[in-house]
Amino acid sequence: MRALVFAVLILVISACATNPVPAPAPTVAGPTAGQLGDAGKAVFANRCASCHGQNGQGVTAPANIGPNANLQKFSTAKGLYDYVSVSMPQDAPGGLSPQEYLQLVSYLLVENKFVKLDAPLDQGRLDGIALKK
Repeated sequence: MRALVFAVLILVISACATNPVPAPAPTVAGPTAGQLGDAGKAVFANRCASCHGQNGQGVTAPANIGPNANLQKFSTAKGLYDYVSVSMPQDAPGGLSPQEYLQLVSYLLVENKFVKLDAPLDQGRLDGIALKK
């Protein structure tokens, strides 16, 4: 009986050694900048465009998309998030949800080419994104 158990054990070990189970492919945890930015485009259109312009070019408020945008003054994406989440929209400061602010900031980051569309993005990564052109 011991010999049979031993033989089965050897067969199982041999099978595992010759046919290893492949490791799962790495996956991106959470949404990408592009996904968040797509949602942020709608937030921008509904809550920001009346002052900043349909394309972020600036109307009664400064440009925040394109060559006239001066987002570098915030140093990092976290600095930008911190500012907009307590100061904007001007008629209801702090009036959006944390997720909507993240979507909005993602939209600005994507449109101003501070991040790639497929870059993973969440609030914890904002401090690592320098706003330099």
